[in-house]
Order: sequence, then structure tokens, then C-alpha cells
Amino acid sequence: MDISKIAVIMSTYNGEKYISEQINSILYQELEDNYDLNIYVRDDGSTDNTKEVLKDISDKTDRVHILKTEHNLGVRLSFFELLNSVEADYYFFADQDDVWKTNKIKKFMEVFQSTNKNDLIGVYSDLELVDKDLKKLGMSMMESHNWSYDEKRSFDFLIFHYRVTGASFAINRKVRDVVTTYNENEFGTVNMHDSFIALLIAASNGLHFIPEKLVKYRQHDGNVIGAYSKKTSKLNFKSRANGFRAFFEDLALLLKRSDSLNITEKNKLVLQDTQFFVNANGFLGKLSNVLKAKSDVWKTIGWKNVLFLTLFY
Repeated sequence: MDISKIAVIMSTYNGEKYISEQINSILYQELEDNYDLNIYVRDDGSTDNTKEVLKDISDKTDRVHILKTEHNLGVRLSFFELLNSVEADYYFFADQDDVWKTNKIKKFMEVFQSTNKNDLIGVYSDLELVDKDLKKLGMSMMESHNWSYDEKRSFDFLIFHYRVTGASFAINRKVRDVVTTYNENEFGTVNMHDSFIALLIAASNGLHFIPEKLVKYRQHDGNVIGAYSKKTSKLNFKSRANGFRAFFEDLALLLKRSDSLNITEKNKLVLQDTQFFVNANGFLGKLSNVLKAKSDVWKTIGWKNVLFLTLFY
């Protein structure tokens, strides 16, 4: 019987309060015998008792592995180091303070098994919002943002409308092998590790969505990134421009590995149109590139945003 190795990778920082509950929810997943599940944790410089809690857990089971760390890298590079350090067939990203429903990995693996392991494949689901005591808040992650299960999650849509939350996201080995061809300096510039990797996968049409709430996504004062992130005022032009700049920088980084991504011809046009826009000079130059675009990328962002970009980007 072939055994598939599943690596759950987790970056921790001052997570002593909830980490044990999260790890236990992962260890007791409903899985068949042909899966070998292990958890790999990298602590990113905690100053509370997180390291001691992790050591106590790892001493009791051989399925929890603690990476040796020397300094704080930040969440993006911490996960990047985990991907570089761990060998597996499938990689599940995990936050330190959530709780996974017992059938989460089983549901994800059903999708992975229906795909070609030689393709770039990523899977994600919705998340159930709960408070610090795991009491339901009456909505999901997608409902809190008025996102629809029926959205067409195409590459050109996801460029400006990130939908993938790392707390409920998994990738196959093929994706990991492409991601780790970037160096630390390159990956350290991405907007966020989960959104960039999802965009990379979407470029080759390998992103799959499960319309179920498979993670209890805990909302509390210590969230690094929660469901209720602050929205940028539409009048804060500089901040909005910087937000769009982060999108475009992710696309430029993606282009560096375009030959190994098997990007569809349609999505190549999207990349070309966005790069032509970035490189154009002045309002008229940018407007001209929008009007000459061969893809639908500018329709997906909306004409109000296009006007903003031509004026202020």
C-alpha cells in the first residue's frame, strides 16, 4: 500500500494559550491508514511559554516536530523556511490558534486524489468564525466579507480579490517545489505567503475550492490577521496605491518563474496586460494600455478602480 506523507506546517509566535487545542485537533483527524500525518512547527521568537508548551507536546508524540530556530523572520519567511525544511507529498498551512474540524484533511485529500500530482494543485475552504472561546459568531469568513461561493475564481479575478486564507489552504508537492525555487529575499517581498502561492497556482488553473466551513477560525485580540481586518479608506489615495503596488509586485515575481508554471495562454495575456500597464508612462499611456488590453483583467477589478490606478498609481 502506497503511503502519502502529509505535512501540516505551523509558524508560532506567543501562542501558548491556544496551541495545544489546535495541535490536538490536527492529530485526531479522520484519516485512512494510507496517510502519514505529521506536524512541523517553527517558533518565530516567542517570548511567552509557547516553546515550553511545544516541547511538552513533542515529547509525548513522534508526530509533532519542532524546527530549531535562531531568530524572528516574520510570518511569510517563517512559512517559507518550513516549506524548505520539510519533505512531504502534501502541505497544509495551519494557524496556531484555530481548531480544525475532524474531517478537514479527509475532505481536502478527496480533492487532491481527483487531480494529477504532476500539476500545480491547491485546495482551500471557507472558515467558521468563532470567538476566543470557540463560540460561533453566526457567519463564515466568506459571509463576513460578502463573498459568494459562486464566484468565478479565475486568475484575473484573484489578482485583485484575494480569497484564500492560509488557515484553510493546502498544496501538493509540485507547488512546494516551485515555491522553493525563489530565494529568501524574493519571497520576503510578497504581499502574503498564502495569497501569493494561491495566485501562482491559479495561473495554471489548479486552484480548487471546497464550499464548506472546515476550520473554526478563532477571532481574538492576538490575531495577526483576522477576519475583520481594517479597510483602507477610499480617500486614502497613498495607502490604496500602495495596496495595488503590492498586487503588481506579486505578479512581477510570478513572471520570474512563468516557464515552470504551465500558465495557460489566457492567463499569460492577463500577466502581459498588467505588466504593460505598470510600465506605461503617465495617465494617457496607462489608459491606452487598459483600452488595448487583450484579457478581461480590467473588467474584473472594476472601472472605478481602473480610473483610480490610471490617475494615482
